Amino acid sequence: MNCPSCGAKINPGDSKCEYCGTSIEARQASGENVPPQETSLVKQIAFKRVSILVMILLYIVTLGFYSAIWYILRRNEFKEIAKGVNKINGLIIAYTVVTVLNFFLILDSAAYYAPELGIISWACFGLGAYLTYVIRGAIRKHVSDSGNGQMLPYVLPSALWAIIFQQLYLQIHINKLIKSRVFYER
Repeated sequence: MNCPSCGAKINPGDSKCEYCGTSIEARQASGENVPPQETSLVKQIAFKRVSILVMILLYIVTLGFYSAIWYILRRNEFKEIAKGVNKINGLIIAYTVVTVLNFFLILDSAAYYAPELGIISWACFGLGAYLTYVIRGAIRKHVSDSGNGQMLPYVLPSALWAIIFQQLYLQIHINKLIKSRVFYER
């Protein structure tokens, strides 16, 4: 069964949609008809569900280096989602290089002020924001192409939040898409 509001898949017995929060029982009791889901020819992608608290802890412990690791671990899934966007792999590599430079500058400049640290840190943030924005667009397109277009208002709706919170924002929505069975868990 699918949610009548957003189209997410719903487990039998659930009283509300896990993705958008719509009450299923109220919609069924009112007798509203829900259009049937269109079938999808888009391949379902496997993602790993990760706790946001664990991600934050890993960012702190690794001085931000985990952000590059997060992208590297998911690069195959992102390449699969972003078919036709050839720059994903190059962006992930560039982001990793800048993050490594930033990481070592942070370690090296612990005792003194390094002006290049600010430049590299802003480059790291800017490249990460752009990479997140590109992946956000690819995920939204994948959801739309997979026959779940009615979910689009609920899938990564804010570009600003994506730019500010980057991987955390992406992972929150990846977790929701796994729960609603647009992606499946590996």
